[in-house]
Amino acid sequence: MSWERARQPEQIEQRRREILAAASRLFEAEGIGVSLSAIAREAGLSKANLYRYFESREGIFLELLADDMDAWVRDLESRLAPLAGSGDEAGFVDVYVEATVHNERLMALVS
Repeated sequence: MSWERARQPEQIEQRRREILAAASRLFEAEGIGVSLSAIAREAGLSKANLYRYFESREGIFLELLADDMDAWVRDLESRLAPLAGSGDEAGFVDVYVEATVHNERLMALVS
C-alpha cells in the first residue's frame, strides 16, 4: 500500500480487510486465543492504531463470524437448490450437515 494512514473510505475498508485477513491467518494457526496485539503485529499496525478500525478483539471475531455466516448461507442455498420441492428430508439433513461440518472456523466462532 502506498499510504500511511487510511483516510478515504476505500482505504479504511481495505485496512479493515487487511486486519480481518491477519486475524483469520492467526485464528487458523492458533485458535480463538489470539491476542489483539498479535493481530495488530500481523497486520503491520500498532495495537492503538487497530482500535481505529475495531473496538475489540471480539469485534474482529464477530466480523469474521458474520462473513463466515454469509458464505455458509450462500453455500447452503446453492447445495439445497437441487432439492427444492422434492420433500427429501434426509437429503436436506445430509446437505445441511455437509455444508456445516466442513466450515471449521465458523463452528469455532459460533461456539
